[in-house]
Amino acid sequence: MDDISLLFDRAHSFLGEVATSSGAMRRIVLTADGEHLLEAHLKDWQSRGVPVLREVTGHAEVFFQERIQVRQPEFLDAVQQWIENHGMALISVRPEVFGCWDLIVRLPIEPRERFLLLVSLRGSTPTDLKDCNAALIEAIGAADTERGNAEKAVAKLWNSAAKQLVAQFAK
Repeated sequence: MDDISLLFDRAHSFLGEVATSSGAMRRIVLTADGEHLLEAHLKDWQSRGVPVLREVTGHAEVFFQERIQVRQPEFLDAVQQWIENHGMALISVRPEVFGCWDLIVRLPIEPRERFLLLVSLRGSTPTDLKDCNAALIEAIGAADTERGNAEKAVAKLWNSAAKQLVAQFAK
């Protein structure tokens, strides 16, 4: 089974997911925002590797750049370092937490709230995650009902506006 890490920008917006196996890349799926921000870097990583700054210890501090290839076991660590150096966050999640994440993204809440929910769930017990999953399903149902009611109200407003517009042209 793949290990999943979720990628967020400085404003806590979800940018995509990184799937790895024993640290090596399996796949990266980006959102539209993630593609805009990272697509060029991802292409570079695939062809040249992820740049990592290394230090040589000795009499003087000496640094050099190394490239970690996507199939190397150090890939995830290299991406984590690169992401942090660019002011973003890569959050590793267990499969059970990822299941909750799939529900969290369906809620009409702010990106920061989604991020905080995800971070708070990372250390949860299986029982807590099961309870959270049920609460998320309930919240999605309530949001869908509310959204349905709002859509009906908006449709009613558009109908009324259309009738008034037609009435004006009929004069």
